[in-house]
Amino acid sequence: MEKLGDLCFDFAKLIFGGVILAAIMQLEINTAWLFTIGFVFVLLAVVFGCILFVLSNKKTNYLWG
Repeated sequence: MEKLGDLCFDFAKLIFGGVILAAIMQLEINTAWLFTIGFVFVLLAVVFGCILFVLSNKKTNYLWG
């Protein structure tokens, strides 16, 4: 699960970089939608990554006691 959490953080970094790159390149994309959807997906990836890290650590597993 720790590796999956790390993978979620990597996806978040890639999505963030893609959003910034697409905004810099000035493609014919609505930038408001680009930033909104990009922010939502980055936030989801970070949240899932944090959840997986917490679940993988048995010593500080706050969710299950």
